[in-house]
Amino acid sequence: MTRAALRLSEDRHDGVPVLIISGELDPFGAASLLTWARGFADGPDRATVWDISGLRHPDGHHLLTAFPAAQRLVGPWPRRSIHLTGAAPAVVNSLGRLRVDRFMPVHPDLTSALTQAANEAGAVHRQTTLPARPDSSATARACVDDLLADLDADVRDVARLVTSELAANAVRHAPGAAALTLALTSRELLVALTDRSRQVPILRPVQATATQGRGIQLVAALSESWGVRLVQRRGKTVWARIPTHA
Repeated sequence: MTRAALRLSEDRHDGVPVLIISGELDPFGAASLLTWARGFADGPDRATVWDISGLRHPDGHHLLTAFPAAQRLVGPWPRRSIHLTGAAPAVVNSLGRLRVDRFMPVHPDLTSALTQAANEAGAVHRQTTLPARPDSSATARACVDDLLADLDADVRDVARLVTSELAANAVRHAPGAAALTLALTSRELLVALTDRSRQVPILRPVQATATQGRGIQLVAALSESWGVRLVQRRGKTVWARIPTHA
């Protein structure tokens, strides 16, 4: 039986660009995805949804790493993002084995993908570089104060603490400067710290006498969700989402 080559078509839902991907993912198709990603990087949109409901499971599941490679090409997250959706069960399993969710979100349906992409596309951003110095946490808190000046004081206090802890971890455990990005929407604040270490923080029970490990405990307790994305060629981005209602 002849297999269909990869087919790409473009659509737009409520202002969000959607790339519809169907057929067989082979090396030529992977190259086409990366070409499209480069074009997206040059455009004005910040977030895009890739509908892979028509994608057949490739003979070599390693070809699915074209998706993380595309995320790197579109630009630094969270300023630009790709959202995958609609994968068939076999493709979902392979994406899971490859831990593609460490690089980009994999949504169960188109509606949730469009909702999050639209939310991210409309975010107000602040970004600053944090040198490897003890006072970088204060710089991070000042960035939060500037962006959240009109929000409730309780929300600002939580955001300041979460951001300060993430900044302190990045400066303490990674070489060189770190990059802080804040993305504010009508529903939440996304705090993202990018550093040059691949060491991923792990949430573990902390002993009463422990002198380390409490920072990520605070982040987990105060945030709606948190995690790590390996969207950089070197390093990682630790992120946390904080609701913008008290």
